Amino acid sequence: VEHNSTLEATLFRTADNKILLVPHTGYANGEEIPKNELRQMSEILLEKDLHPSLFSSATRSQVEWRQEREIRTLGDVSCQRFSFTTEINGHRANGSAWLIVGNGLPLEVEWQFVEVPFKQDETTIYLYRQKDSYRISADGQCNIVSTEITMSLQYTVFFVPYEGQLQRRMAFANHRKRQDLPLNSVADN
Repeated sequence: VEHNSTLEATLFRTADNKILLVPHTGYANGEEIPKNELRQMSEILLEKDLHPSLFSSATRSQVEWRQEREIRTLGDVSCQRFSFTTEINGHRANGSAWLIVGNGLPLEVEWQFVEVPFKQDETTIYLYRQKDSYRISADGQCNIVSTEITMSLQYTVFFVPYEGQLQRRMAFANHRKRQDLPLNSVADN
């Protein structure tokens, strides 16, 4: 069975440092997913569920960077392209990052796994591509604002094999103050 789905969601950091994923738009095989089903797709993620930052002190030494010649303007900021190779979750990945000229902070990072297919949790991944967009705050902090993921995969549910493409677009929100609400009412806000 072939399956194509698109999911757009917002990620909120909770008071206990978990991440709440709240879908707001979704399509499965071209059909819009009803809002009540989207609410049921809300989930709590841990920091380890997200791919590690290439710029954190813990992973920086594992990334092989190569400065390229291309310069491009993102927003109103001049950026230079850097290519990189690294290992993410045990798999080799490569990509490019657009870093601000002068301070090296990222505004855009794109990468993909290069040794495919591979198996992860009973799912065979044929393609995994991710694009992260960042914003620099007034106090100079670099914050991720959105992630786009495209995957081609194959998995089995109740002995029925599925294969298809999954696209996920996630926006990262500021800390959510109303942590006492259940998932369904958070999705309504």
